Amino acid sequence: PAVSGDPQQTSGSSPRTSPSRKLLHTGTNNTSNNTALGGNTSLAHPPTLSSIDISSSPETKSSSSWAFSYTSKDSKHKKKMDDKPSATAFFSTYANASESQEDHEQQDDIRVEDLPNAMQSLLISRRTASRLEHSTILLPTENGHLTEQQVQQRQQERVEEEQKLMAALDRAVKAATMAPNHKRTEPFSFRRFLSSSQSAQRLADICYEVTLRKPNSSEAVARKKREKWRKIPAFLVTLVHDNQNHEGTPAAGPNVDSTTYTAVSDAYQALEYSPPLTERQLEDYASACAAIENVLLSLHSEGIGSKWATGPVIRTKSFRDLVQAKSTDRIAGLIMIGGLNSTYFESEREEYLTNVRRHRRRAMHGDVLVDLP
Repeated sequence: PAVSGDPQQTSGSSPRTSPSRKLLHTGTNNTSNNTALGGNTSLAHPPTLSSIDISSSPETKSSSSWAFSYTSKDSKHKKKMDDKPSATAFFSTYANASESQEDHEQQDDIRVEDLPNAMQSLLISRRTASRLEHSTILLPTENGHLTEQQVQQRQQERVEEEQKLMAALDRAVKAATMAPNHKRTEPFSFRRFLSSSQSAQRLADICYEVTLRKPNSSEAVARKKREKWRKIPAFLVTLVHDNQNHEGTPAAGPNVDSTTYTAVSDAYQALEYSPPLTERQLEDYASACAAIENVLLSLHSEGIGSKWATGPVIRTKSFRDLVQAKSTDRIAGLIMIGGLNSTYFESEREEYLTNVRRHRRRAMHGDVLVDLP
């Protein structure tokens, strides 16, 4: 039962009443309770709860019907008060629910007390994940092949993993919407796709083409990069909408009109970056960055690694077309998302190198934090 309320409050007391409490104890006293329950003192004084949910199943039908009749103000139903089996069943459920609620309240007290340390630990321990792959591998076993049953089992596990990732991303985006935004502009939105989607395959191809165009790159390097991106379980793209822009100036690059933007000759060449030009644009971009951090922290809290990526890939026309960005939209980042349980260190060396990279060059007090007189 889903319950809430103050445990250990008996019918003979003066509870901090709510409508449900008054209803449960209308016309009762210690004597009548003992009579209705056949003198069973342990069930005669169950703790008072503010509410209790009783499912309408065959097993609970008699006790739930008795409860509603027992608490009815209509005197014609009072004759059912002597239905001892139903009364005993109801108050047994009632007492068990109260004990469960008391346990939950004790756990809540512990969680509230530890919440600051837990929250700070979560913030400090989050890191950019280096291992962004599915936890369920669909590759052959050591003997070189999989049985049909093994293939089906792994495919089912992959489906379940993707479903859990989708649910985790739903929660992460909900956390993202709580990021502050000035004047309630709600300036950002997200594009989501999984590795099994056509969009993810297209993104890997875009990465290949962009890598191929880099100086000193090669076909082998580009192929390796494409295969790496194909293994990333999920992606989340953050768009910042320029609701204040009425001139139609594209956010992809300054002094480029919409006609020129749509006629870009190389869809895989990174467009020139255009920084926010107004205070409102800057505030909206900052809000989107705060939203991204909420996404990263939410995923980290569920053991899912992530990486906030920028760079030439997200500034190409091909990428902008993929995520359906308008010419005035800015892309704050591409969030790469790992599989379940992808935040742990695979080795002591990985943990050591991570700690070395996370070492702060600036002193906390006197540099990062300066106290003013």
